[in-house]
Amino acid sequence: MRGWREGLEDDLPVPALVLFLLNRVLGYRQLDPGDKGRWAVGCSVAGEPVAFRDRKFGFEILVAPGSTLEQKRILFPLKAALRVLEEELLVPEANEQIHDCRVAVINRFGEFSHRYQYFRTKADELFAQAEIRPSDRKGMEGLPSISAVTAEMNRAAVAEREAFFLSAAMVDAYYSLLEHRLILLRAFTGKPMAAGDFEKLLGANWEGKLVMVLDLNSKGREGKELLGELRRIKERIRNPFAHGGVENDRGSIYVQLGSFGAVPANFSRARNSIRFNFRPIVAEDHAAMCGVFDRLDAFLETDDLSLPHRFLDSSVDPAFDAGMLTEYTTAIKDGGEAVDEWIDRWSREWERHQNADY
Repeated sequence: MRGWREGLEDDLPVPALVLFLLNRVLGYRQLDPGDKGRWAVGCSVAGEPVAFRDRKFGFEILVAPGSTLEQKRILFPLKAALRVLEEELLVPEANEQIHDCRVAVINRFGEFSHRYQYFRTKADELFAQAEIRPSDRKGMEGLPSISAVTAEMNRAAVAEREAFFLSAAMVDAYYSLLEHRLILLRAFTGKPMAAGDFEKLLGANWEGKLVMVLDLNSKGREGKELLGELRRIKERIRNPFAHGGVENDRGSIYVQLGSFGAVPANFSRARNSIRFNFRPIVAEDHAAMCGVFDRLDAFLETDDLSLPHRFLDSSVDPAFDAGMLTEYTTAIKDGGEAVDEWIDRWSREWERHQNADY
């Protein structure tokens, strides 16, 4: 048989929908998918046999060797049918499952963590390079030459400016990492979820998600201080750079005081603005923020969250339905060895699916 594989991911990005349409809705029977095959289903188009097959090496459409069918003759009606199927049946079903927490989320903790670490490491390197170094070039009376001093100051200024860019990106990456991490941990703690709770989890801001997983206020003075520092970084650093320079306390807005000039609308509170200093983030600010993030990471990886975090670190994709939450809870109650055994079984099943070893 001949067929097509290249470019089908644009027209049919979710092969399982094709199987659902042809097999479950239209009643076409499934075929032997062959080696490294997940599934195959046959139908007819314009009186000619056509097969669809999803394999480890990609999704493909197959026709008979002498077939005159063009790809578009197969794709156009199929895509039109899928649009109707999604709008009329699948969207309402998806909404119901989401409301009932019968959903799963892809674990991208490694990706979010690596992005954060990338910006942090690069910022560390450039802030170190931003220190003024003594010059060996001498001018009159044995003093460093003016040109050498100027060049060194310019070099350090460029390094500090680029470090500021990277540090701001680090902060943004960390809060994105934090929200994703908290969504995963909410599942892996195994706490039961009522209808609508998953939607509330996704709709909550970072602090709301944090309360669902870890109440820092219950951690005494250290926890309360850490929460305050996280809020300050969010308000002072992350929000202005993530939201077009807008500061929540109106520090980015200027009002006119008659002939006395324009002043920031947060008045004396401008001292807290990210723009109060010439360079918004300097080495000391960067180091302090890294310390805050490290302290929160420690809370999220220890004590009652150490075993739930083991699921997360192992790249397990969490499910939020009652049955899976119970499985997480049971494994955690049985201890670290039980959690490792559960993760090992899940990993083997995941690999089997990825390799289409059925």
